[in-house]
Amino acid sequence: MLFAEKNPQTVIGKEFTWINDKIKDVLDGSSWGTVLNDFADVTWPVEEASYLKIGEHLDRFFVEIKLFLDQFDIEYVDDLVLYQRSMVVKWKNGGNKEIKVSLPLHSFYTSQLIGESVPLILGKYIVRIVDNFNFNGDKKRYAKEIVWWGRKGGKFIYQNITEHETK
Repeated sequence: MLFAEKNPQTVIGKEFTWINDKIKDVLDGSSWGTVLNDFADVTWPVEEASYLKIGEHLDRFFVEIKLFLDQFDIEYVDDLVLYQRSMVVKWKNGGNKEIKVSLPLHSFYTSQLIGESVPLILGKYIVRIVDNFNFNGDKKRYAKEIVWWGRKGGKFIYQNITEHETK
């Protein structure tokens, strides 16, 4: 929160300001709902509207997240941000991607989801992401399938992801 407050020109800073303004409006009697006509003619809950708005500037958002994380001397932060950025479903262009990372981040992530643990062993790993959605700029289809229908089902990340270690 402090980063967003101190950096109002950032993507997250603008969302922080917008949400604060929204809270003030709600306290004055307005609705929480937000209409984003570019995505759909529906009333979005504030967190979904914010997600869609951040998605308009996703590349810049992850650059700024990296700048924020650089304050904390986190090892392999470049790999972490690259992995996170790559696995988020995108509407502007395709998400097919192959990334090289130094830790088994995808194995670690998926094992944590089921309550297990995979050790983070330094090596050379390739993560392949296949975009089965192919939104190709279709904001409305993305909003409907990923945010409206898919929010509770974890559709925000690509499902066809593989990882293997290389030599």
